[in-house]
Amino acid sequence: MLLCETLAAHAACAGFRSGNTDALAALLRDLAGDDARLRRMALAAPAAASLVSLAPDTWADRLDLLYASMLHRQETREARGPGDHRPEAAPVEDQAMDRANFGPGRGHAPVGHRHAMKG
Repeated sequence: MLLCETLAAHAACAGFRSGNTDALAALLRDLAGDDARLRRMALAAPAAASLVSLAPDTWADRLDLLYASMLHRQETREARGPGDHRPEAAPVEDQAMDRANFGPGRGHAPVGHRHAMKG
């Protein structure tokens, strides 16, 4: 489940499709005229935050995985040389991180998907 969908299910945000400026403009118009909705989102946001926030130790673990993955890719590129354009296989750490990062309690959504506007 994407971040916005998780928060919206708890009335803590309103969302729009990334890159869709018309949808963003319409959402902002709607929110500007609906103080009650903004208040509901503002009141719901603190409780919903625990669904999408990572604990400090979890953030550190994820950063370790990210940096290990980046180092692995750089080492792979250097070992192959400049003329080798074969696709790179994701290291095991990347695969584990991909499975663990998305959904409720994970703190973020894949890039290019829905963005959340917290109230």
